[in-house]
Amino acid sequence: QAAKDRFPPLPKQEGGVIVRILLETECKMTLPQNLGKAPAGEAPAGKAPDWIAVDWGTSRLRAYAMRQRRAHEGGLAAKELCLAAAESEFGAGKLKPDEFEAKLLEVITPWLAAVTTTPVPVYICGMAGARGGWVEAAYGDSDDDRFFGTQPPLAHPPLTPQAALKIAVAIVPGLKQQNPPDVMRGEETQILGWLARLSEDANQGDAVSDAVSDAASAAVAKKIKIILPGTHSKWVSLTHTSAGKWHLDKFTTYMTGEIFSLLSEHSLLQRSLSMDDAAKTNQAVDQSWFHRGLDQAARSGVMASLFGIRAESLLNNVPPHDLRAYLSGLLIGAELAAEISADAPTQIIVIGAENLAKNYQMALAAHHCQAQFYDGAAMALAGLEKLFAAAAAHP
Repeated sequence: QAAKDRFPPLPKQEGGVIVRILLETECKMTLPQNLGKAPAGEAPAGKAPDWIAVDWGTSRLRAYAMRQRRAHEGGLAAKELCLAAAESEFGAGKLKPDEFEAKLLEVITPWLAAVTTTPVPVYICGMAGARGGWVEAAYGDSDDDRFFGTQPPLAHPPLTPQAALKIAVAIVPGLKQQNPPDVMRGEETQILGWLARLSEDANQGDAVSDAVSDAASAAVAKKIKIILPGTHSKWVSLTHTSAGKWHLDKFTTYMTGEIFSLLSEHSLLQRSLSMDDAAKTNQAVDQSWFHRGLDQAARSGVMASLFGIRAESLLNNVPPHDLRAYLSGLLIGAELAAEISADAPTQIIVIGAENLAKNYQMALAAHHCQAQFYDGAAMALAGLEKLFAAAAAHP
């Protein structure tokens, strides 16, 4: 069975910053016995980080104290090199450019106390590099194969003299597509992490799936589609060429998560879809209503089906949790109608949060397509580790 990369949910804590030691491992992997014995917020004794990885999203910041991979550790997942992790509610969307440095140091300073060699490299992906973020990291071209093959041009934000003595910050650029116009920021690092994981699995002879590992060594072209669900879901088409390289053919963004939020919270349908946060968290997706939504999207499309949600509530007293599942099916069904055809790729990968990935896997199964899940946080970490290792090898 395929190993799944997954981080357990992080606990909530007052003050905006939470810290805990990562303990969970993936299949066939073992972490050092003393990893879980360090005080919260500090790397285990004698385990000062060699570098720090940061996934800075719009709503949250996730940071990881990392050690450098040793020559004999090619088979380890990036998260097994993680000494400690921390999370903050201060996402990039809540900060002005001159506030990023302080919020980063607020999270990682406990790790720096044990460091003897400074400045510590800090690699950041996500919205910290967006326009209006810490510093704009210019988009790379999606048709430039060098992005996934070599070190991309990293952005370096201005630091105060005090911070510059402690850390050296590099921000990963996003990717742009000219025709049709589209952009991604953060997802490119997750894709890079998946490709790195794929290469490591192939080299170790313990590939996650035979179909995918074949693509890593095939002498003929092979197409793979990667889905990255979220507020703005991405569908990315990759080809493994006869030259042994990965080429990004195209990607498309669907505003599925944002549209779901707008319809359920700021439209006429709000009355039919309203649930408190606890109910949303604890209520599993009703598969029968989800599949009704998928079928309706295939038959009539989304626009002709939305008002039916209100009608179901008024005429048939269908409860909100069923109608939310129906709306989810409608919107995801619209994505599949645009993306899945008779010439579907032989391999489909879903990278993201597990709860969202399950919905996409259910939808794909209804179209007779199987998809393999990889945790988004783990793939972002793997991508950042790949970039750090490339820079360390070619200083």
